Amino acid sequence: MTRKRISIRRRSGKIGFMGKGVRVPERRKSEIASSLSARLDDDSLVLDSQALEAYRDDAIPVPSILRRIYSKRPEAVVRPDSGELVADILDKCLEEKTPATPRAAGTAGLGGSVPVRGGVVVDLTGLSSVADIDRNRMTVKVGAGCTWKALEDQLKSEGLGLMAYPSSAALSTVGGWLSTGGLGVGTLASGSFHRHIKSMEVAVPSGILIDAGEGCGRYSMRSFSGTEGQAGIVTSATFPVGGLPEKRSCVILHLKRPEDGCGLFEFISDMEHPPHLVKMVDRNLAAMMAPRWNLGERNSAFIIVAGRGDAARVKEMEGAVKAEAASAGLEVDCLGDAGGPWDAYFSHLDPGGAQSIGLAGEVIVGTDRLAPLIGLFRPLAERESLMCEYTLAERGLVLARAFSAGRTAGRMQRDVTTTAKTLSLAAGLGGWPYGLGIWNSPHCRLALGEYYRNFRVIKRETDRIGILNPGKFFRITTNHGIPVPGWLFGIGLRLAGGT
Repeated sequence: MTRKRISIRRRSGKIGFMGKGVRVPERRKSEIASSLSARLDDDSLVLDSQALEAYRDDAIPVPSILRRIYSKRPEAVVRPDSGELVADILDKCLEEKTPATPRAAGTAGLGGSVPVRGGVVVDLTGLSSVADIDRNRMTVKVGAGCTWKALEDQLKSEGLGLMAYPSSAALSTVGGWLSTGGLGVGTLASGSFHRHIKSMEVAVPSGILIDAGEGCGRYSMRSFSGTEGQAGIVTSATFPVGGLPEKRSCVILHLKRPEDGCGLFEFISDMEHPPHLVKMVDRNLAAMMAPRWNLGERNSAFIIVAGRGDAARVKEMEGAVKAEAASAGLEVDCLGDAGGPWDAYFSHLDPGGAQSIGLAGEVIVGTDRLAPLIGLFRPLAERESLMCEYTLAERGLVLARAFSAGRTAGRMQRDVTTTAKTLSLAAGLGGWPYGLGIWNSPHCRLALGEYYRNFRVIKRETDRIGILNPGKFFRITTNHGIPVPGWLFGIGLRLAGGT
C-alpha cells in the first residue's frame, strides 16, 4: 500500500498503514516509570501515588462504582515543556507498549482525559507559552496548555483580542478546546474554532512531531481537531486574532417561557452580521444568575445578546434585535458595555465559587428543532433539578447544556446517566453529542458523521497498537481491557444512576 510522507519537525519519518489492531496488547510488567525517570527531571515527572490518584478524574468526578471500572491510576504523570518532549514520551510509551492519555485542564467533564487503562498521563499544562504574535498576519502561535484567560490577557496588552473562546475560558486551555468541541463565545459571529486554525503541531504515537495544516492531505487538521487525542496530541496551534472591540453591548430579553425565544434565535441566525453571543437560560439558571446581573427578584427565563466590534455595526445589530423583540412582545433590559456582565456570567462556572456546578449533558441541534428540544428537556430538568441553557453557537446550530447544582455522590451518580438521557432526547430530533469522552463514546459514529469511516482508518495508521487514549471513543473497555458493547454500557449507566 502507498505510504505517505508527512511534514515533520523532529526527524524524518513516514506514516502508512501499519496494521488493523487498536487494542493495547497484553504486555510484560512495564518499565515505563524507570525509563522516564532516566530522561526527565523531578519537576517534569510525577510518581507519588497520592498525586497519581488525582489524575484518575476530570473536573466532574464520577460515582465510585464507575470509577473502579472505567479509570485506573496511572503509573506516571509527565509534564513536558516542549512538543519534542511530548513526541519522545510517546516514542517511549510505544516501545514499552504502555497507554498514554493526554490531559489539559480536564474541564470537559465527560472522561476524555481519564486514563481508562492507566499507563502514562501526559499533562500538557506546561506547554503554556505564547510563542509568536504576528501583527502583519494577525495570528498567534500558542502552546496547547495555555489557558484562554492567560492568552487574552497577553493579547490585550498588545492591543489585540480573541475572536472566539470557550465559556470556561478562565480555566480551559487552547489545546483542550481544539481537541474537543470548538463551539462557544464568539463562534456565532466567526464560526467554530476548528475552522480558525492555520496550522497545528502534533505528536503522533510513533514518536514523530508533525505539522498538520491546510493542504496536508489525510493527516491534516481534521484528523486532530475535535478527535480528543485519538490520533495524536496537539502541542501548539496557530490561529487568527482580532483588534480590541470599538464597542460592546449587552441586552437582556425577558421571556415568560423559553419557547418564546425560539423565533428570535432563528431571526438572529439569519442576520448578515450576527452578535458575538446569543444565549438563553431557563428560570432555574436565571434565578441563580439574576442577583449577579442586578436583575432584581426576576427569575424568569431570559436571553442574553452580546455584541462587540465596530461601533456602527454593533448599534445596528442592537437596534434590529430590540425591534424583533418588541414585535414578539418581549421586555428588554440594556446593560450597556458587555465586559462587566460577562465577568459575572463566567463566575458561575468557577469551581471555587460558593455554588458548585456539575455538567449533566451537552448536545447540538438545529435551530428549527430548538422548541421541541426545550419541551423534552423541561420535564427532565424538573425531575433531576437541572438548570438549562441554549447557545446559538453557529448559524443554524444550538448548543444545549444541562447543569446540576452541587457535587454530592448521589448527584454525580445521576449526572452520568442524565448525560445519556439528554443525548437520547436530542438524537431523536436529529441532534448529536457535544464531546464524547467515555460517557458518550457509544455515539461516536453519530458525532463524527461522514468522517467516521475515514477516521477509523487514520487511527489504525497513526496508532497501530492503540496506545493513545485507549478504552473510549471507538471501543469502550474496562480498566482491564475487557470490551464493553454499547448496549451493555448503557445498561450499566442506568444501574449506576439508580434508574
